[in-house]
Amino acid sequence: MAQQQATSSDFARYLAIQHVKSVDVPKYQLQDSLRIWFTTYEQQANIQGVHDLNLCGKYVGSFMPPTISAWIVI
Repeated sequence: MAQQQATSSDFARYLAIQHVKSVDVPKYQLQDSLRIWFTTYEQQANIQGVHDLNLCGKYVGSFMPPTISAWIVI
């Protein structure tokens, strides 16, 4: 079986995911506004160079309390 060679788009995706992992925002607190938290997350992601927020879904749950993260489908 032939081994598939990595392409530049694979590397670009890897870099994008590394940027997603580096987004630094405080954990969401239930008494705060979720809309404001997501806006802040989006702003921080843009600062970190993340422009495809579809990559963020897997990592957003780590900032949520268990009552919310249990509902996030990855």
